[in-house]
Amino acid sequence: IDCPEEQSVFADYLHQSAMLRGSGEHCLSRILTLNPGAYAKKPLLYRIPRLNVNSVHFLIGQNDWVDVEGGLDVQSLCSKRRTDGLFSPQINVYGIRDAGHL
Repeated sequence: IDCPEEQSVFADYLHQSAMLRGSGEHCLSRILTLNPGAYAKKPLLYRIPRLNVNSVHFLIGQNDWVDVEGGLDVQSLCSKRRTDGLFSPQINVYGIRDAGHL
């Protein structure tokens, strides 16, 4: 993140996420464990390529329940749109070693 304001907001978000008691994320992991194969009502896969932003970053932990393939699929769709002459954000997918889902 290059923008100082975004860096500050992201640092606050990470701090609050780490320090506050858990809530909804506990039920989500339970739902996904008991009923594997949950489907998004409006998948980001098809919405992100049409966002009017310069870039989107996916940070996915090595031990995360989130599949890295989703980020790579979005990256491919955005790249194809740009090749076709359409605006689409630059997608960066980062794998975080020894990390789970924050």
